[in-house]
Amino acid sequence: MLSLSTLCREAGGIHCQSYSEPAAVIRKFTNDPDDLPRFFRQMVFNAAIGNTDDHLKNFLMIRDDRGYHLSPAFDLVPNIGQNGEHVMAMGHQFATPGGDDLVEVGRQWFGDGTRAKHIIGEVVEAVGAFRVVAEELQVAPDSIDRFATDIDRRLGVLRQRLFSIPPAGP
Repeated sequence: MLSLSTLCREAGGIHCQSYSEPAAVIRKFTNDPDDLPRFFRQMVFNAAIGNTDDHLKNFLMIRDDRGYHLSPAFDLVPNIGQNGEHVMAMGHQFATPGGDDLVEVGRQWFGDGTRAKHIIGEVVEAVGAFRVVAEELQVAPDSIDRFATDIDRRLGVLRQRLFSIPPAGP
């Protein structure tokens, strides 16, 4: 197992500035064609929930008898009321990007924006169910409200200028 920090040769004050740098490393080392879309999905999810602690030690490549592949996602924690900027930029910004910004990243990674729009739509829909799922799991109402307020704001930013994603329901 190797962190993307190691594979990107981060050391002593030298850090990746955007998600596109580790994406290139994943493309180089992976044996699984689904890894790059998985990494894109993790990036969008981090933006949607406010996981701003998205440094490269929180992404791993695992080696098995088939070679290297991206690990399942882990350490996915909303950071409400703390740091509003992500460790790595999504496109050209460290704050929550608009959907069009992420589609542009997808165009660069995948050659067109279709796959990116699909992934963004899936993540926005899944994260949009936060309140319902949290209530079903009997999370304390004040905690639900605290997290949902920030998540709803972030989802609103992600939906900006991305007309194929409908606004959240009631």
